[in-house]
Amino acid sequence: MVLGIIGGVLAILLALLFIAGGVFFSQAFPALMESNMDYEMDSDYDYNFDNDDFEGLDLVGYIYGGLGIVVLIGGVLGLVGGLLVNKNNVLAGVLMLVGGVMIIYLVLLFILLLLGGIFALVKDNSAPKNPELRADFE
Repeated sequence: MVLGIIGGVLAILLALLFIAGGVFFSQAFPALMESNMDYEMDSDYDYNFDNDDFEGLDLVGYIYGGLGIVVLIGGVLGLVGGLLVNKNNVLAGVLMLVGGVMIIYLVLLFILLLLGGIFALVKDNSAPKNPELRADFE
């Protein structure tokens, strides 16, 4: 349960950083470069700045944004799986495994969710639910 919650929360935080990086590279960085270029240009040289000069940064921004969305979905699945371990361990294990596979390129978070999913799937439910019988079982 703890591995799923920690892995899910860390993945969600990292996803927000990825999405912010994608927005920065696709929107803010070209605008900053344009304002810096306009400031440094001589009056003798007429430079016609076009946003197409930074097309590669749009691609980088889209890649970061896409990775952020995938990590966000994987983190939410891992977090939900971690919260559901006590109610339905099979569903929780599957959710954590799917979330871990979605973020396989983030090795530490992948390992956390993978271990949490495996531990949830092999959770020992052999103890009786009735408290009176539990004393005899121990």
